[in-house]
Amino acid sequence: MTKQQSAPAKELTVPFSTHLLRVIVLGIVLAVLVAAISTTIQAPLGQRPVEGIEITKPPWYFLWLFLAEETFGVRAIVYVWTGLFIALLLLPFIDRSASRKWRDRKLILAAGTLILVAIILLTIYGVLRPAEQHLEEIVTGILEQQRTFWARFEIWAWLTAAVSARFRSLQGLAAENRT
Repeated sequence: MTKQQSAPAKELTVPFSTHLLRVIVLGIVLAVLVAAISTTIQAPLGQRPVEGIEITKPPWYFLWLFLAEETFGVRAIVYVWTGLFIALLLLPFIDRSASRKWRDRKLILAAGTLILVAIILLTIYGVLRPAEQHLEEIVTGILEQQRTFWARFEIWAWLTAAVSARFRSLQGLAAENRT
């Protein structure tokens, strides 16, 4: 018995245009619903900014990454996204079931539900957690990574030192010309 024969007969006879029409109608309904909600309920924009101080939270759809970044550093965000991307790429190879019934895919449904619940709980945690200053740590970490990377290249170190020295001498000349 082939996979096509195990599917319901009615499902095999529905033309693609019917399916496409349903998707378009549902998309329009969803867009109207989202537009109606967004015009009636104001989105919370967070605290008022203070110039010179960076204390922010990411948008709500990234709040679930807040704990990973806070615990393991900025690199954790890249690792989490990479892991999820690889898991989604491998999903068709992991779930090879020919059945279309949800009851026959308990392992994949359990894993998906677990991931969804974890993301929801981490988002709630991110909403309840107070905002903290992160920018200085991020910039310092990035500069340190760049220093260690470019230190491998002796010519680059010499070139940056030469350019820095030339820049300082030009600043000195400009200061003398002003006086």
